Amino acid sequence: MFELLIAAAAVVFGFSAANAQGVDSPLTQQQFNDYEQNAFSGGLTADDIRFLKDNQIRVPEELSPIQKGGLHNVINDPKTRNDPATRAREVDFYLNLAVGQTIHCAIDPRGANCDKAYQ
Repeated sequence: MFELLIAAAAVVFGFSAANAQGVDSPLTQQQFNDYEQNAFSGGLTADDIRFLKDNQIRVPEELSPIQKGGLHNVINDPKTRNDPATRAREVDFYLNLAVGQTIHCAIDPRGANCDKAYQ
């Protein structure tokens, strides 16, 4: 059932169903958590928005401020600074995990890390 909801959300948000389920994701759950743990509190910067627009990456409005801060951290990760294709792929996978987290927390608000999905 949960996989079906994720796949449906993937269609709504424009992500691939495989990526929305974490298939072939270069990000581990721990890396995802680390990006959110040290989330940039200022949200997305003008440079972040430009990167997303230039790479035709749509950001769901439902992302929480912590998830947007985590997205900022992914975009500005020094490990991908000189590899725009890898950076865009990491951003895509981060967004897939964030959408999955949001859906999971909508179903079970007491689940792990749901405080980050709603703050």
